[in-house]
Order: sequence, then C-alpha cells, then structure tokens
Amino acid sequence: MLAVVFYHSGVRGFGGGYVGVDVFFVISGCLITQLLLLEIDGSGLDSVDFYARRVRRLLPAGLVAVLATVAIQAWRASPEELGGLFADGVSAATYTSNLHFIATAFAYFDAGVEHDPLTHTWSLGVEAQFYLVWPLLVAVLAGRRTALAASFALLMAASFAASVLLTRSNLPLAFYGLPTRLWELAAGALLALPHRPLPPRLGQGLAIAGLAAIGLAVVWLDRTTPFPGWIAALPVGGAAAVVLGGGPPGVANRLLTWPPLQAIGQLSYSWYLWHWPLLTLLHRFAPGAGLVWRLAVVLAALGVAVVSYRLVELPVRRSRWLARRPVLTLGLGLGATALGVAVMWLLTRSG
Repeated sequence: MLAVVFYHSGVRGFGGGYVGVDVFFVISGCLITQLLLLEIDGSGLDSVDFYARRVRRLLPAGLVAVLATVAIQAWRASPEELGGLFADGVSAATYTSNLHFIATAFAYFDAGVEHDPLTHTWSLGVEAQFYLVWPLLVAVLAGRRTALAASFALLMAASFAASVLLTRSNLPLAFYGLPTRLWELAAGALLALPHRPLPPRLGQGLAIAGLAAIGLAVVWLDRTTPFPGWIAALPVGGAAAVVLGGGPPGVANRLLTWPPLQAIGQLSYSWYLWHWPLLTLLHRFAPGAGLVWRLAVVLAALGVAVVSYRLVELPVRRSRWLARRPVLTLGLGLGATALGVAVMWLLTRSG
C-alpha cells in the first residue's frame, strides 16, 4: 500500500511502486484459497454465504468512495467530461472497470491518467472477477489436493505465458485482464495448499530475499517498463517468498508485525479507495502542486480512510444481523449498486 501511494504521489525512488498491487494479488490468492479450503474441509462451502461476506467486506466502502468521487468531479467537470465520468463510475461501482479500460484501450501509464479519478479501481475489478470463478474450481477439486495443485500450476503457467505475449501486443488487455493476472493470484493459491514448514533459518532467509525482491522492483521499474510481462515475476516471486518464509521469528517477521505497518494494512482498502481520487482532485485545482502538497493530500486521504473504516467498512462487515441473512445481504448489495448508478446518472446529467 505504501509503495502504491508513494508511486502515485510521485516520490522519487518509487517509480515501480505500482507493483504493490501485484503483491496484493499474491496475498489475496493465498488468503481466499486458504479460506475456501478451511470451509470445504469443515462444514462445507456455502457459496451464498461466501459471496455475501465478500459483499459486506468490499461493497459499502467502495460504493461510498465511488459516489463521492463522481459527485465531486461532476461539480467541476465540463459537459464533454460528464459522459466519461458516468461510464467510469458505473464500471467502478459494478467492479468491471478493468473490462471498461480494456474496451476503451486506456493505458495505465499514459500521460493524462491523473485526470481519471477512478483508474485505480481496475484492480478491484480483477479481484471481484477472481472471486466469481475461483470457488468453483476449488470446490470441484478440493478432495483431490494433487489435482488441485496441478490445476493451480497449469493455470499459473498459461496465464503467465499469456501475460508475457500480450504485454508485447496488447498492453491494456495484459495489464487489466483477469486471464493475464490470474497467475499472480494462483501463485498465492499454491501457497495455501498444505506443505511442510521450512526450517526457521531457511524461512527467515527466504522472507528477507522476498522483501528485497519487492524493494528492487519498486526502485528499479518505472512507467516506461513494459508491464506486467515477465518482469512482474520479480514482485510476485518476492511476495510469494515472504508468505512462504515469513512465519518464523526473524527480521522480516518483526518488520511486518510492527504495529504501525499493521495499522496501515488494516486501513489499506479504504486508503486505496480514497487516495487516488483526492490526488486527481488536487491536479484539477492545482496542476503544478509540488510533492509536499501531494503527500499532504494522501495523508488527508488516510484520515478519510480512518473515518470510512470506522463508520462504513467495519460496521457492515461485522454486522451480525447481515451475517445471519446472506441472501438479503446479496439483495441489498444489488439494490445499493443500482441506486448508486441512478444517483451517478443524475449527477452527471445535471453536471
């Protein structure tokens, strides 16, 4: 999260900070697969409840951030910009912005990206689409762990090959598409399968090497790097090494369990939602704003994230009333999304 924020803020030395999203994909693939396997091995997978928990976790804070972003941007947008703002808002609210950017051939590293306040939601689209397809695969093969591991490895290899090829020929598809990002999630999924624990020293060394690989990607890569392609193996492999070897007490473990970093991790979803829209707002009102102003804005976004986390994200996620009503939760999620789309239409229609 820090790598992404510093990259978007233009901090020198973080030219490849966008790889923070790749690290997130590895972690997410591991956690979701682990969760699915625990449920299947326990009382069995309840698909409705699984998706209802994802809705409670992601949709409320995401929808509030998207609606607020569209409302603020529409206030100062020109009539020519309103149509694009509505399309971006709808795709972000429905977790399809990655598909929207593929269809419009919108390149993440192009000049002028700072004018689009919802560009960052592409990764949420990839994540949501992963949630749709992954439980089925895991549920079908969960009883045959060897076949499950082989399936993960095969998907990982095919997706990586597609990523390398399409990075050369169709960069928007390679960057935003689930098929070309699936290998990063599958790398994490492989780590969720049962395996023998590593010897402590080997695990500590692997975790340190993984952090070094991520750090190298952050400082070495930049917006001119053809990405993802083969070079994405550096942060993805680094993240996998940290997850695999980071359990035993050691330097990496102490760093990653440092309370301030854990607090940032806890707020990372809300901070991710808010930091980029506020930066684009700064660019609109003060195009030449320096680094100090940009850092002040992302710090303010962290403050907004704290409020969002406490008042929106956490109460809905921990609601026992909703937890006991997964079907109703899904219905409310669909209704809230439809209402949000209607509000955005009104906002961008009136300007």
